[in-house]
Amino acid sequence: MKINPEKLEEEIELILPEEGIAAKEEKMEGGKENDLPEELPILPIRESVLYPKMLLPLIVTQERLIKLIEAALLANKKIGSWP
Repeated sequence: MKINPEKLEEEIELILPEEGIAAKEEKMEGGKENDLPEELPILPIRESVLYPKMLLPLIVTQERLIKLIEAALLANKKIGSWP
């Protein structure tokens, strides 16, 4: 799959929207930085259990999920998972 650099910014923004001002203001709570954004894109995982800080090799074949992962990597953003 080839990435079109001209549409890359638009696709990243559609898949992973920027944090809102309220989310940025709420990051600092009592001196602690909250790493999670207000909205978190979700990657569904089937037939596997993923625990925090666990590494799990994934085989992703759906085009929309591949774009989600690529956009997160390029924008240095986080994604969540759901069983």
